[in-house]
Amino acid sequence: MKYTRRTFLRRYREAPVEIRHDGTQICHPARMSDCCRGGMQLIYDRSIEPGAEVIIGPGDHMVDILNGSADEDCLAEVVWCHRCDKEIPNRFIIGVRFVRPSSH
Repeated sequence: MKYTRRTFLRRYREAPVEIRHDGTQICHPARMSDCCRGGMQLIYDRSIEPGAEVIIGPGDHMVDILNGSADEDCLAEVVWCHRCDKEIPNRFIIGVRFVRPSSH
């Protein structure tokens, strides 16, 4: 396995967020488990295909992590998606990369 250095400092902090598929207005709760200025890792109850675009909304407890603006939704691209645990159905860990702040 090739080691790659991360571009941004990662913050390990759990916080509730809202996630919705780009083009829809239906929000679903998710949980952020870590973040950086380039993206975040989410725990979500659905699988999302890599390459899909999602909107990450700032939950009540997020500060200064969504591209520097906690008050705005942020467009992100799903980079990877893995099942958390075979014993827990419908629980996935998803890595997303921020694309740009959303104007939705």
